[in-house]
Amino acid sequence: MTVPSLVPASDLLNIFYSDLFVINGKGTLFMGHGKSDCAWQACGKLKDNEIGQDFICLTRSGDHLLGHYQPYMVPPSYVGRPQSINVLVRCLSEKETNDIFKGDTPTMLFADFNGFMQASRFNICFTGEEVMPMMCRHVSPVLYADFVDPDKRGWRFHDLVSPVPDLKFMVMPWMPTAAERVTLLHQFV
Repeated sequence: MTVPSLVPASDLLNIFYSDLFVINGKGTLFMGHGKSDCAWQACGKLKDNEIGQDFICLTRSGDHLLGHYQPYMVPPSYVGRPQSINVLVRCLSEKETNDIFKGDTPTMLFADFNGFMQASRFNICFTGEEVMPMMCRHVSPVLYADFVDPDKRGWRFHDLVSPVPDLKFMVMPWMPTAAERVTLLHQFV
């Protein structure tokens, strides 16, 4: 079997550590802790509702935010399936939930763009160090420096997402099971 040659993704700087699923007909981008399990269950475990996990490339079409699955290295002819994004969800860890709610019953929190971005900084700036040796060999030093620079990644996310009208930003607490998170999520998405 021949392994296809891989090239750096054309929109390398637009790829963020997130998952994208269609939940109740709405493109929903997940970041944070337990994101994949919660999203998979929330979409009814339907493969057609899973756009991608861990490597979501964000783009704009006018006033619309789009996302598609795109790893850092792809076959030259790779084209992802674009999905309009309506909701961004940051999934809290158990510790974060305890720190925020301090014993009160956890509930969904709504954030503005800046609050969401601060809470999601890890996912926005994460690049996956295990792929860095391969990336160094295939991209220019300038592109590589931009790719691994947390501030530039933050500004790139800001420029892609902040001006989009009508996006909903939510912060979902940790719960003992993904099913509990799904029940909460379905009340708001």
